[in-house]
Amino acid sequence: VYIVVALACYSNAICLLYTALWATNGTLFRPKPKWSPITVMKLTHEAFRVAIPQLCASLIAVKASPNPNALKILIAQLKPFLMAYTSHGVQEDEVLFPEIRDLFPGLNPSMSDEHEVEHEMVLRISDALKVLSTFLDNNNQETEGGGVAAALELLYKEFPAFGDHLLNHMRNEENSATVVIRKYVSIARQIELAQKM
Repeated sequence: VYIVVALACYSNAICLLYTALWATNGTLFRPKPKWSPITVMKLTHEAFRVAIPQLCASLIAVKASPNPNALKILIAQLKPFLMAYTSHGVQEDEVLFPEIRDLFPGLNPSMSDEHEVEHEMVLRISDALKVLSTFLDNNNQETEGGGVAAALELLYKEFPAFGDHLLNHMRNEENSATVVIRKYVSIARQIELAQKM
C-alpha cells in the first residue's frame, strides 16, 4: 500500500512540475505541435526564418563589394525568395484566412493588414531588383534614369525592414491562426484546404 501511495505522490509531483512549466512558458492552453496537412505553412515559415538572415548577410556582402558577380548572386537569391513569399501570402489570403474568418470573424484582423504592408515592401524590393537586372543585362551600363545606386540603397534599407516585419508577422500568425486551425479545423477539412493551395 505504501508503495502505491509513494508512486501516486511521485506521479503527482511530476505532473505538477510539468503544469507549472507549461504555465510559465505560455504553452499550457496552446495545442501541442502536430503534423497535419497545414504543417506545410508552418514549414514555409521556418524556411523564411532561415532565409532572411542569409539574405541580409548577402546584402551586407554586396554593400561591402558591389560588383556585378555579387549583384547576380544577390538577385538569384532574392527573386525566388520573393516569389515564394508572394505565393505563400496569396495562399494565406485566399484559402486560410477566409476559413479562419468563418470560424472566428474577429480573430486577429491585423494579419491581413500586415500582408498589405509586406506586399507594398515586396513591390519596392522587386522594382529595385528590376533596375539591377536591367543594369546587368546592359553589360553593367546604366540606362537613362538608371538609378542603380538608388536601387541598391533601397535594398539595403528595405529588405532588412521587410525581414523584421515578416518575422513578427509570422509569429503573430502562429500564435493565433495556426492555433485555431490545429484546434478547430478537422483533418478532413485541412486536407481540403491543403489541396486548394
